[in-house]
Amino acid sequence: SIALTQFKSTDYAVGIYFSFAISTVLLFDIFKAWMADYIRKWLTQKQIAVISKTSGIAMGLFGIYLFTKGVNLYYE
Repeated sequence: SIALTQFKSTDYAVGIYFSFAISTVLLFDIFKAWMADYIRKWLTQKQIAVISKTSGIAMGLFGIYLFTKGVNLYYE
């Protein structure tokens, strides 16, 4: 929706914008998968478990933060 208002509904420009956005996300996902495989060779199962739990807690806390910000915006 931001792209539609920014480009004033120019179909060509919106298509290019979304193509670049999707391509960027795809490339970063491929890079992350490659890096995870590369780094995994040096990590033990215990280290991987700690990283997994830590990132899960961080994402959960960030989700709670976003939820509370959304609720606060709704009730303001």
